[in-house]
Amino acid sequence: TGHPYPFFLAHPLQAELDAFDTLLGAPTEWQIEWKWDGIRAQLVRRADSAWLWSRGEELITERFPELSAMAEALPPGTVLDGEIVVWQDGRVQPFALLQQRIGRKTLNARV
Repeated sequence: TGHPYPFFLAHPLQAELDAFDTLLGAPTEWQIEWKWDGIRAQLVRRADSAWLWSRGEELITERFPELSAMAEALPPGTVLDGEIVVWQDGRVQPFALLQQRIGRKTLNARV
């Protein structure tokens, strides 16, 4: 089936500042990413099916049909874990636009 893998969410590091290099390596070796204001999700592609799951393990595939359609191009066995955001006019749009999809079971052309 298309159940998600456990989500790995950020959490505070419970260590003294002088232990960071030992625990995490030198800051010059760190990689960071922007914290987008979206919906954390996993897209799971298996055989001829794809499922989109929220981090609360709610199936949200039907709320994002365009993502489900794009998943058809991925090879079976692919899992993408990331943030769903509204991308328009070359940039991420406010979370309020994304919220319009969260509670809907069906979508119209406007949403």
